[in-house]
Amino acid sequence: MGGDPVVDMIPAEPVRRFDVEAPLEIGGDAVAQWLDWEAQANLVGFRTSTAPVEVEVVSVPRQQTEIHVLSRAPQALVDRFLRGDRVLFPRHPLNRDPSAAWFDATPSERWSSRFTSSRTLAMPGPESGAAQASSRNGRGLPAP
Repeated sequence: MGGDPVVDMIPAEPVRRFDVEAPLEIGGDAVAQWLDWEAQANLVGFRTSTAPVEVEVVSVPRQQTEIHVLSRAPQALVDRFLRGDRVLFPRHPLNRDPSAAWFDATPSERWSSRFTSSRTLAMPGPESGAAQASSRNGRGLPAP
């Protein structure tokens, strides 16, 4: 499968401006709250929607990768990327360079992610706090 990743890049909701007069409201999802605050606090020219986007994830043979796992890495995070003899590799939707590793590989699943103001993708997992990870544009490598 070639071409651009299947990701809806059109924001589902506009970025809200921070209102200093409004009462501080804490949401139930810590990651969503952080992303909302970050988007509101960023300079107007750099604001981006934090609405969820779907990221294609490919499953590649473990022997084709070099894996380093920190001794104190949460097992839920390790399990999110390492599945037996396979490694899950999320493709950053802004990385459209065909020379990127596994660019043409067929996606095995899709993960819900949210852009930060720096274009890093926050991937909170099934719910915030569960196997949180991020993916940076250019390298497309997962980072805890």
